[in-house]
Amino acid sequence: MWEYDVITCTGRSATSADHDGNCTWNTEPIPFGADWKAAYRSAGARVHAHVLIRNANTGKSAITFKSIAGGGLCETCAQERGPAYDMVGIGLRYVGPACLESFYQDACGRAKAMGQYRPDPYRPAIAKADAER
Repeated sequence: MWEYDVITCTGRSATSADHDGNCTWNTEPIPFGADWKAAYRSAGARVHAHVLIRNANTGKSAITFKSIAGGGLCETCAQERGPAYDMVGIGLRYVGPACLESFYQDACGRAKAMGQYRPDPYRPAIAKADAER
């Protein structure tokens, strides 16, 4: 059994740079039995929010979605801003355009070396959440 919480930054600024590590958070549980996609829709509609998923039996939890309007500071280079991507082997992180291209070219090179097809381009986590609605 999974429980979902929408965790929202209390900062009122719509400027993405104002959310670089300075946030305090409010937690809004999604009622048990509610449409779980409602958590992603709700978080995606806010200026800065995360979705926390928790296993009610084990208590283990993880952030499965995060979004900042205008993009978060790249968690690889801290030079650019970009949306959050959920990438195999890397996890959920904000990635700027240059780092995203580097990750993708690396994935293409690994696929070619293993005789596999080129992977699909990475999609922002918000686009994946939209596709599941």
